[in-house]
Amino acid sequence: TMFDGGREMSVAEQNIFSSHIVDLASLLFGGKRETIEQARRGGARAARRRAIQGDVRAHIDYPELSLEWLSRRHRVSVPYIRALFYDQGTSFTDFVTTARLEKVADLLTNPELSDSTIATIALMAGFGDISWFNQLFRRHFGMTPSDMRANAATTVPKPV
Repeated sequence: TMFDGGREMSVAEQNIFSSHIVDLASLLFGGKRETIEQARRGGARAARRRAIQGDVRAHIDYPELSLEWLSRRHRVSVPYIRALFYDQGTSFTDFVTTARLEKVADLLTNPELSDSTIATIALMAGFGDISWFNQLFRRHFGMTPSDMRANAATTVPKPV
C-alpha cells in the first residue's frame, strides 16, 4: 500500500489505521462530545503520547531532556506536549521525575552496581541535586535509597 512501502498491512495494522482515521475525522469534523473525548484519548494523540513517553524513558539520563528538546525531536509544539501529559492527569515534570525515580530503583537493585554510590546512581538517572533526589525518593518509595538497596541485597530471588 502507499503508506507502508509496498508491504501488505496485517489485519491488526488495518484495524489500528482505520481507528486512527475515524478518530481524526471525529476531531476534524466534530461529533458528539463523548466521541471527541474518545478520539482524544486514543488514536494519533495516544500514539504520540506513547512515543514521547517512550522517548523520555529512553533518554532519562540526558542532561538536555526538556520540553523544548522533545518538541524539536517530535516536531510538535511545547504546549501540545504539555497537553498530552495533562490528558493523563500529570505534568511533564512529574512524569520525568517518576521515570527517574523508577530508573534509580532499578539501578539500586542491580547487583552489578552494588559498588556504585547512591549519588552516582542518582546522577546516572538524570538527577543533578542529590539532596532533592533523596527527598523525592523518600516521599515516593517511603524509604531511603540505602534502605531499598539493603532490602534488595537481603531478598533472595525466588526460583522460576
